[in-house]
Amino acid sequence: EAQDKRNWGRFIRMPYMSQRTKISLFFTVLIIGGYAAVRLIGGSDSVPHEFAEARLQGALIAQEIVDLSNKSIDDLAEISRLDREGKAADALDATSNVVIKSQEIRDQAVLLSNEIEKMTRALGEVRPAVARQAALESITGRLALLSRLVNYSAYLGQLADALRIRFTGAAGSQQISAIIERINEEVASINALNTEATDAMNEFDTMVR
Repeated sequence: EAQDKRNWGRFIRMPYMSQRTKISLFFTVLIIGGYAAVRLIGGSDSVPHEFAEARLQGALIAQEIVDLSNKSIDDLAEISRLDREGKAADALDATSNVVIKSQEIRDQAVLLSNEIEKMTRALGEVRPAVARQAALESITGRLALLSRLVNYSAYLGQLADALRIRFTGAAGSQQISAIIERINEEVASINALNTEATDAMNEFDTMVR
């Protein structure tokens, strides 16, 4: 049994979102946000090809992130059930699977940040100004979504650590339930932010037609 616990400890201590990745995303948010702020200038009606392509790709990637994060809700409910039933090893196993799946979300987050950067670089060429403002609101929503993904990943790491400790009998279900609740809240925020960003871009479309 002691050997099993040591094996579980090694297995679950895997990278959720590295500090380097978090810092990279943080500075991407700052750089893109600052670049957008200085590019709000006037002119005639125009939607650059680079912007049009990036917004379409970004929307697809964001929806994929939403879909993947939503799938984890059922997994978390199952983890909570296993924990309540005292099946710590099974709960830990299920959590490790969620963590592994979250790698795809992190990969999509990097792709989304790339598309946001393209949109931001072309933002100054978007006309009219009201359309540009709507586009900026959509970009802001996507950036906030990325921030929520950082939180989501961090909480998954906390859940894995808590269950690893619980497997040794040193943690309680109350702590685990609280972490799961926070993860669900982040998923809800991801959904809401994606909806807001999509609505802003739909408004943008009505202004450039």
